[in-house]
Amino acid sequence: MLNTHSINLSLATTEEYFELKHFLKRHKQSQIQRHESVYIVRLNRAQTSTIIGVAKLIHIFSSNDSPSTYWLRGLYIESSQRKKGYANQLLRFMAESINHQTKPAQIIAFPLKHLEALYRKQGYQIMESTELPSPLRHQYQPQKGWLCMRYTEACTDA
Repeated sequence: MLNTHSINLSLATTEEYFELKHFLKRHKQSQIQRHESVYIVRLNRAQTSTIIGVAKLIHIFSSNDSPSTYWLRGLYIESSQRKKGYANQLLRFMAESINHQTKPAQIIAFPLKHLEALYRKQGYQIMESTELPSPLRHQYQPQKGWLCMRYTEACTDA
């Protein structure tokens, strides 16, 4: 079957936050926090462009002797649009955007165990929770079935 739809990946603008708020509420996802960057994937059909996925990212810290650290606080793709590569594209776009802005950088994520292959495909690697920056140590909840993973630009150089 020929796909006649295209997608658009972008960093959400303030003008899109009303639409984002309703998307997140409709899908029972946590709302956008202050100082959070939201990357979106839109599906373009005929005359409409609809948000079908989001990635929420918080900049944790930067210092001269360590990479800028970001926390991927959430990744969600509408259930009817899963297994079509949109999550991969959104993760890749987000990482490329960050690495274009600031080098070196790392992204820390706490995906559910069944999503490990998705994250590994994008260069994320398992990390020990003891390696977490102090602002994230209290966020990590392994009892919920979360993994502790890290993406660094170096992971994709191979």
